[in-house]
Amino acid sequence: MGAEYVGGKVSDELPAGRELDALIVEKIMGWTRHTEDSWIMPVGNCGGVVHYLPPYSTDIAAAWEVVEKLMQADFILDYHKATQTWFVRYGDGRI
Repeated sequence: MGAEYVGGKVSDELPAGRELDALIVEKIMGWTRHTEDSWIMPVGNCGGVVHYLPPYSTDIAAAWEVVEKLMQADFILDYHKATQTWFVRYGDGRI
């Protein structure tokens, strides 16, 4: 069972894997699907560059690219120690 993106929130936990990576690349990184296995990454005014889907959910170097993208957009990563849960916040609200 996969997660559903509803109203700016993922409605269910999604395990690491290609489905989660596709959600990240579309909703956070701003890429668009080119083919079943490739995506277009926007680059300046040239339209974009075709790339394969990065392993954001399973590779720490790729995951760090997501963190950097979120930080550029003034998102805040927040860790709730009592529940051992990570959140992404923008301003005062959780996403």
